[in-house]
Amino acid sequence: MGEPRGVPVLADFDLCRDLQAAAPPVGVMQTTRVGMGTELYMSPEVKAGARPTASADIYAFGATVLFLFTPDLKPEVQIGGSRQPVIRVPSVCADDSALSNLLKISLTECASKRVTATQLLGDDFFKPEALLRVRHEREMQQAEKRALQKERERLCVICYDTEDVGGGVECGGSEPHFMCSACLEGTMVAATGDDNARVFAERKGMIPCPSPECDSAAFDNLTLARRASADSFRAYERARQRLHESNVNRELEATFETRVEAEVQRKAALSDAERQAREVRNRIVNDILTLACPRCKQAFVDFDGCFALKCSRAGCNCAFCAVRLFSHLHLTHA
Repeated sequence: MGEPRGVPVLADFDLCRDLQAAAPPVGVMQTTRVGMGTELYMSPEVKAGARPTASADIYAFGATVLFLFTPDLKPEVQIGGSRQPVIRVPSVCADDSALSNLLKISLTECASKRVTATQLLGDDFFKPEALLRVRHEREMQQAEKRALQKERERLCVICYDTEDVGGGVECGGSEPHFMCSACLEGTMVAATGDDNARVFAERKGMIPCPSPECDSAAFDNLTLARRASADSFRAYERARQRLHESNVNRELEATFETRVEAEVQRKAALSDAERQAREVRNRIVNDILTLACPRCKQAFVDFDGCFALKCSRAGCNCAFCAVRLFSHLHLTHA
């Protein structure tokens, strides 16, 4: 256990026993709670069924120190017969020689090679200067961690909640503004709604920084795809597609109107003789040179076999000769 200031404190709640008292029956453990203790802190010989000794306490103490200084350590699981947690001292402990040596002499698997409690207290790890140094290093690490966390914290300009920079998007303006993921999705939904269609079109389908005076460019699609949910981004892409189709249709309509107006003006500038000659030309091209049904005037390109043809247009079904192009009620294939 440890105090809030980082000073380690040991506490034994339920496995104390008097080794000088009469030995209990074989196979019986004296404990104040149900169970045999925490396997992760048991020495190998105790796990194998041997009686706990002072040497086993040294091993448990070493395990306590290890997990106190490396709280994120995940014990390995032994594969074989029984799945038992196995302690492996991480390489990070090698940077502290005093801590590394303490763990080495207390966590050795051979009980006879472990030091006694008196020898352990004489280790460099328990010297005041070593303890102060360890405490100082812990405080420095915690301060660096808090500073790094503070450096990554951002204030959302919409909801004013504090989030990690990875939990939202930040614009690239001279004074960056942050927007959390929840507010980003709300902004995307609002921007693509029917009520904001005109504004969305004016922004060319882009999502800008929410700060009105920001000089940043709009957020790119890659940034939005990373921070928004899949459903929100798909809805945003559909809105952009509709806007693109609307712009294309508007451009085509404008081009068509321009061409019609130019044709009207060109015809108005023709003389009577030129206008008559154009009408004759159009009749030759459309009525004489173009093969068409004599009834509904639907053009046909080609045919195979017999010249007795039948119009394919629904409701017409005119039977006619492909040579003379006249209809005949009783025209049949030869």
